[in-house]
Amino acid sequence: MPLADVQESIARTQKIILLYIVFDSIIISILGGFLLSRSIVRPIKDLLVATERISDRDFSQRMEGSNINEIGKLYMSFNRMPRRLKEYVESIEKTSVELKEVHKDVICSEKLAFVGRLAAGVAHEIGNPMGAILGYVHILGSGTTSKEEKKLLRGPWTLLSKQ
Repeated sequence: MPLADVQESIARTQKIILLYIVFDSIIISILGGFLLSRSIVRPIKDLLVATERISDRDFSQRMEGSNINEIGKLYMSFNRMPRRLKEYVESIEKTSVELKEVHKDVICSEKLAFVGRLAAGVAHEIGNPMGAILGYVHILGSGTTSKEEKKLLRGPWTLLSKQ
């Protein structure tokens, strides 16, 4: 019995099987890519879009999905994030407003303290010469016996010396 026919039949069958393997590999790769895209890539892109919206202060973003796999768990974690971020942002804004008010109060108190120091300095600068003048007027008044001179010396200075 000739073996050439059998070998030819085996070679043809090998080619057909190889063709089926290549064809099946292509179909499995396309189907796998589609399923991978549908189950992983698209949800991650959706998460990326939602995080961009949250960064623009749109805290209403929600993701829907089952919590069976890791993507679903990621969705659940993501859904908690906007509420917490909103609370943190509101807390920071409230603290900022309080700090601005305290800053205004500190500036106002610093201005008042400066005015007080300025007034004390002016009073001191005026009070020292006035004290010396009043002392000399008092000495002049004690050394004179004339009523007219005493009246002149008592004039406006007596008002200052009584205070």
